[in-house]
Amino acid sequence: KPFNEQELVSIVHNLSQLMAAGRREVCHTKNLLTQAEKLSQLGGMVSSIAHEISNPILLISIEVFNSKRCLKSMEERLDDLFDPENDDENEIYKFFKKKIGNMRRSGDAIDVGSEKLKDLSVALRTQSRMETKPTSDVDLVEVIKESLLISGARINRFSIEKDFPSSAKLTCYRARVGQVITNLLVNAADALIEKVNENQGKTKPKFEGVVRIKCIASERGGNKGYTVKISDNGYGVPAALKKKIFDQFFTSKEAGKGTGLGLSLSAEIIDEHGGNIEIKDDPELGGALFEIWLPSIKLNGGSNHEVA
Repeated sequence: KPFNEQELVSIVHNLSQLMAAGRREVCHTKNLLTQAEKLSQLGGMVSSIAHEISNPILLISIEVFNSKRCLKSMEERLDDLFDPENDDENEIYKFFKKKIGNMRRSGDAIDVGSEKLKDLSVALRTQSRMETKPTSDVDLVEVIKESLLISGARINRFSIEKDFPSSAKLTCYRARVGQVITNLLVNAADALIEKVNENQGKTKPKFEGVVRIKCIASERGGNKGYTVKISDNGYGVPAALKKKIFDQFFTSKEAGKGTGLGLSLSAEIIDEHGGNIEIKDDPELGGALFEIWLPSIKLNGGSNHEVA
């Protein structure tokens, strides 16, 4: 039959484009499923480890309590045994009092350490939990504090500035929101570590890294919610990279140091909640500023990321 050659070429081209787009979507879906499976396995492993940690922590707490009681009993007995008026006995008395004091301070330090480990164990179990539906009345401030605990090994070497309300209640997938905040805190720490390494011995005064995290009540499009701002005084994100930073598999880190999935997954999680995530330059600190907005009541999707 007679046909229009230009129309046929156009149809074939469009079909080719659709097939290519379909292959990309299939690849993207496979990657997401693979990542979800990895996160599921990792979450189960972390939760199991956190649970195993809790038992020895409890034993440490009990033994510290028993040690404190024992030291108190020894101190009382010491007062009965020695005469403070006798110079020789008084020297021995002071010696044992000093040793008991040292042991008590060691016990207090162990107690503080075990409490921090207990808090970390709870945070890991909470944020590694697999969720099938959103939870109401989640305190966003508590989620942020858990993320600070989990990322503590990376960010505690820097100054951390915190500004939270007493509470910030919302409906969300608790562990997923925690995953986003933890990821952004770790990214901020990585940016500062890079700047510290590059400026080592070059700048005076010595460069001091700062991570700032803030949570405030805010409203968007008539919906009440909360904005979480995480910023640092690193080098920031170049304008050319801002447009790609939420793309899947894009990373500015060295080979082997990043998968390029952290920020894309974060954007998808925030989008799932009907919120949005933006990348900006912090006008005060000079580094990158990530700004998350989450509605108080979970919405059905939204604009997941913006560049400003």
